[in-house]
Amino acid sequence: MSQKEKFVSRWGFLAAAIGMAVGTGNIWRFPRMTAQYGGGAFILAYTSALFLWSLPLLMAEMAIGRKTRLGPIGGFRDFLGKKFTWMGA
Repeated sequence: MSQKEKFVSRWGFLAAAIGMAVGTGNIWRFPRMTAQYGGGAFILAYTSALFLWSLPLLMAEMAIGRKTRLGPIGGFRDFLGKKFTWMGA
């Protein structure tokens, strides 16, 4: 029988709860504030940067992880060489 997972300390729970609250607040507040202050150009630039830069990098990192079957640091070390290990961090 599996045991239920639980927080080790109250500080861990408190940090997780604060992180969740801040993240949720940002998700709900960002579009409203952007629309209120005329940030359509920013949204356009942000979306294009997301698809042209961030998405290909994410896909490359996932491909490196699958190929090497290691975490980010070990994957970059084995795939690109020791000189590029810092990129995994």
